[in-house]
Formats: sequence, C-alpha cells, structure tokens
Amino acid sequence: MNVITLEAELKVYHFNNEAKGEYVGFNIFVVENGNECLVIDTAFRRHFNQLQEDLNSQGKKITTVITTHFHRDHIGGLLKLQDATKYASIDCEKTIRKVFKEQPYSKYLPDIYVENTKTITFGNHTITMIQNPGHSIDGLLVVIDDKYVFIGDDMIYSRDFEELKPFASEGDFDEHINSLNRIKKLDDQHLLK
Repeated sequence: MNVITLEAELKVYHFNNEAKGEYVGFNIFVVENGNECLVIDTAFRRHFNQLQEDLNSQGKKITTVITTHFHRDHIGGLLKLQDATKYASIDCEKTIRKVFKEQPYSKYLPDIYVENTKTITFGNHTITMIQNPGHSIDGLLVVIDDKYVFIGDDMIYSRDFEELKPFASEGDFDEHINSLNRIKKLDDQHLLK
C-alpha cells in the first residue's frame, strides 16, 4: 500500500499487487475532514482492510462512501461500512443483480441514489457525482473541488500506470464511447490532472 498525498485532506491509497501476480493496481480516494473520512470505492476486502487499519491508527473513521460502480473490485469494504452514508448511481441495482446472482444484496445498497448529478459538501470540499454509464451501466464520475476527477474504471491503467484499452463490461461500446467523451469534456474544462 502506498499513500499518495495530493494536498491537505486529499489522499489516494494505491495498491500495487505485483507480488500477487495482479496486472492492475487499485485505488481508494480519501477525503478527510478532521477525524471523519469520505472514501471513493473500497477495492477488494483485503485492500479495504489495510486502508481501514491505517485510518484507525490515526483515529479516523469512514463516515461517507461513494461507489463509482458495483463490480467486486470496488465494493469489498461496503459490508464493513453499514453506519456510513453511502452514495451510488440510481442504476446500481442493475449491476448488483448481475454481481450477486444468488445472494441477497440489500446490505450493499446505497442510502442516497445519484440521478444525473449530485453535489455534496464534505468539510471544506465540494464533491460532485455525475452519472457516467460506460464501463458499467451504474458508473459515476466523482469531481472533487473542480480539480480532481475519480473515474472508476472508465479508463483503466496497469499497476505501472500504463494506459490499457477501455473495457465496456456491459458490452455497450457506444455507451462506453459516450462515457469517454464525458471524461474528455471534463479534461477540456481542465478538471483532469
């Protein structure tokens, strides 16, 4: 686990799992507000456990979570966050039903559904969630302070930050192209760093 500090109160927990033979890395974005934290995605459970242990050692608690989409590599820690306020796309159940074909999934459901766009304040930070179906039908882009954009898996990089081909998990390549165009529009607005 490598903790990358973007600026005060904004960190990326990066997991490079080369030793485990995994080709891609995993990121969990953390926004701090005193002892409270907002996380974007929770990766696999093993990654989330490391994150939570680190935050606990600092006396910090996760109170808010945003899920960019409901693939298993983004929701591993959700069951440990039953007391947190959870945000996700209004279309999340479409993906959840595919991921959990035979399991009850109600504990994974968000408290607040995002339709189109939703903006919240967390401490000194403004966080905007934008529906972005592409890689997954329930995709969300998360813009922080009009400066950073967390894009989920709409664009995938190797653990060494080599750009990989986009992967439309739903098989809807036209929608995935649309999602990439929405990301480009944010880049044109100089929001992608």
